[in-house]
Amino acid sequence: MQISTSKLTYSQIRTISEKFLKDYHPSLSIPIPIEEIVELKLKVKISTTPNLKSEFDIDGFINSEFSEITLDDEMFNKFEERARFTISHEIGHGVLHSKIYKNCKIQSKEDYLKFQQSLTDENQKWLEIQAHIFAACVLVPTEKLKEEIKKAVGKQHPQAEFSIPYLQSLPEKFKVSTDVIYRRIQKEKLLAEY
Repeated sequence: MQISTSKLTYSQIRTISEKFLKDYHPSLSIPIPIEEIVELKLKVKISTTPNLKSEFDIDGFINSEFSEITLDDEMFNKFEERARFTISHEIGHGVLHSKIYKNCKIQSKEDYLKFQQSLTDENQKWLEIQAHIFAACVLVPTEKLKEEIKKAVGKQHPQAEFSIPYLQSLPEKFKVSTDVIYRRIQKEKLLAEY
């Protein structure tokens, strides 16, 4: 399939994610209630199916009408942080790649697999990277991350050297993986401020 993937920058995707949050969760209270936003505000159904990951190596996918996100049943039930990230990631495809998805007629896991197989490696890479960035920026908004880092740094003894262990509470507060927190800190260059 010949598609044109816009190569959005990190900054552009962060701006789009900030607008998304302004529209759907302006309070920015954490953890971001992504399931509530998706189901109640966007009216997108979240469903699960068994063995999506084990048989097809798929955590989840969104259909072409942006009316349903299908997740791997085991992941959804056992790994809250991963499920939240996958939901946000799939909404990222809806926000960032709506023209591409609308033309692909994705209704099932088989349709989704055909769509993935039809992409060039480079196009697939860009679509996934962009949706990952969107998901991370939505679940860990920059301003909230800065606030939480300041709180963590403030708990240290004034003479103590700043260290990563003070940030160990952040994944739980945002309900994301440690990896997501560290990548957001790194991309925003937040440790350089302390």
